[in-house]
Amino acid sequence: MERRRTTPAGPAGRRPGRPATVTRAALTDAVLRLGFPGLTVSAAARELGVRHASLYRHVTGREHLIALALDRIIAGAPWPEPTGGWRTYLAGTAGTLWDLLDAHPGLAAEMAVSAPLSPVAVERMNAFGTALLGFGFAPADAVLACDLVVDLACDVHALCERIDGPHDPGAAHAAGALAPELRAEFTAVLAADPRSWFERKLTVVLDGIAAGLAPD
Repeated sequence: MERRRTTPAGPAGRRPGRPATVTRAALTDAVLRLGFPGLTVSAAARELGVRHASLYRHVTGREHLIALALDRIIAGAPWPEPTGGWRTYLAGTAGTLWDLLDAHPGLAAEMAVSAPLSPVAVERMNAFGTALLGFGFAPADAVLACDLVVDLACDVHALCERIDGPHDPGAAHAAGALAPELRAEFTAVLAADPRSWFERKLTVVLDGIAAGLAPD
């Protein structure tokens, strides 16, 4: 009787064609499930069911994990098209970024560290700046306008995540040291929807861009 030939097993007994346990997509999914606060390489390894050391074959560390997730988040966002004038475009871009930060707590604090490592973030910033060039901005002014809007969204959102409204002990202490008329306004800001405060700040920033950076 003819002996049936079998295909030899691959390394560690893994059958040929079996997908690897760790892939870029699986890593990204794990980071997004875990969330950014408290994310570690060890936590990602546990989430994937692999050894901590084996994960370093795929990423260089925590910042690399965050950059993978940031790529996914930015690539999937509904960024506005550069139509309707530069102010509408900047406001729409800022609003989309705020929505992303809302959907992913902790992302605002991470972007300053990990955005430079994210190819998709660099690509998005290039598209952002190029759109402003199309509106007639000088290159230096386009870069500054982009930086102002992105920093504003990230800084305000990160601060709002750290402060637990008017009941936050640090905020309450600060309010108590203010003059009565300022204290009431300060407390009202803390109690309001963070997005409304961000949009007020954004209006001031856009007015400044109109006065000092935008083309005539």
